[in-house]
This record gives sequence, structure tokens and C-alpha cells, in this order.
Amino acid sequence: YSSQFTGEDTGWIAGRKNKILKTTNSGNSWFALNPPVSPNGSGHIFRSINFKNSLTGFIMGNWEYGAGNVIYGHEVLKTTDGGDNWVTIYTRYDLHANDMNFVDSSVGYIATDKFLLKTINGGHNWSSTPFGNVNLYGVNFLNISTGYAVGESFNGFGPLNGMIYKTTNE
Repeated sequence: YSSQFTGEDTGWIAGRKNKILKTTNSGNSWFALNPPVSPNGSGHIFRSINFKNSLTGFIMGNWEYGAGNVIYGHEVLKTTDGGDNWVTIYTRYDLHANDMNFVDSSVGYIATDKFLLKTINGGHNWSSTPFGNVNLYGVNFLNISTGYAVGESFNGFGPLNGMIYKTTNE
């Protein structure tokens, strides 16, 4: 569901069933990394992977159970050794997360159903900004003040309109 390269040689791919793959030779070969399982003992559906350099990275995933069914709740995991070891730094049980973007190793955002979450301390604490009946599907900040979010408004019967948001003040 997500990929990122920090240079010509080193990159990561993340997806379903707790899968994170890494390459150090421009994608000619890939090897599996071993993140922790989710709190319910199953795997994650990783929605977003975001590395700030070849060592420090974040990954965000929802929990799955059974045959790939998604349950509400998500986690953010962090690595400081290129993905060899991961530590859970944030868990939330009441929101389905769709995308994540870190501007630097401290400031990051998560797009969820009806909220935009923000951290300023590397993912240890998060504040939330409500978006009413809008499910946010993507978030991208160019720097700490300029960012974009995309989503759809809902009325209880299905999607109504695609939405694009821009901020220039954090």
C-alpha cells in the first residue's frame, strides 16, 4: 500500500499481513523486515511508510483479522535502525487511519475518518482536528506550515463530494 526511497539504493515497501520489504540495491532484491504484530495478535494492513533518512522511519497500519477484514484502530511504529527493529509509539482504537506524512522526525500527520491527527513530538502524543462528515484519505505536508489533505464528504447514505483542503498555517 505504500513505498518510499531515501536515495537511489535504499527503499521500503509496506502492505498487508504485516509485510515490510526493504532493498539496499535499487530494488534488484528485497528482504523482509519483522514488525511487531497488532494488539489483537493479527497482522497490520500498512497504509503508509515514511522515512526521513536511511535510519529513522515511521509506519502506520490498521489492524486486520481473518481473511483481511479491517477493524477500527491503528498504530504508528517507529524505527531508528533502518527497519530492523520497530517500536509501537502510538495506538488508537476508535479511528480508521488512511494515510500518514511526517515533515521531519518530530512533526507528522495522520488522515483518518473525520479527523486529521498531528504530532509535534515524534508520534508520542497526537492532537486531533475534526473534519465533520469528511473521511480524509490522503495527507501531504511540504513543510511545517503548508499542507494538503484530500477526502470525501458523507451524508450517511454514501459519498457526496470529493474534497481538497490546503493549509498554510500548520
